[in-house]
Amino acid sequence: MSEAELTVEVTGAVATVTIHHPARRNAMTPAMWRQLPVLLDGLEADPSVRALVLTGAGGTYSRRDG
Repeated sequence: MSEAELTVEVTGAVATVTIHHPARRNAMTPAMWRQLPVLLDGLEADPSVRALVLTGAGGTYSRRDG
């Protein structure tokens, strides 16, 4: 896993997008902001996905970086 990234896990009809940026308490970087719409578009196009959970790794949800 890189220093900052978004991961997607699909279990049944639920997709979980997890923010992994522990050094900055899961702050979203500019690259992550660019990646998020691409991930969401892909999940929206998947007819098996009916729900989305957005979470942060390590006990911190997120904050805006910069």
